[in-house]
Amino acid sequence: MSEAGLHISASCVDMHLREKANIENALQATDWKIYGTGGAAELLGLKPTTLLSGIKKTGIMKIG
Repeated sequence: MSEAGLHISASCVDMHLREKANIENALQATDWKIYGTGGAAELLGLKPTTLLSGIKKTGIMKIG
């Protein structure tokens, strides 16, 4: 793989980690409220179904 290809791969991993961190932070800030006013989806500017897909894609699970 070329140096440029490695850079793109690293960027994709970094983007995935940032997406996961943003979702986790929003869920913590809203006490895991996803839908409605003051929910994580609203905070992130996403539709709730899009947020749920992101949660599933990134493997986020509520513990406790």
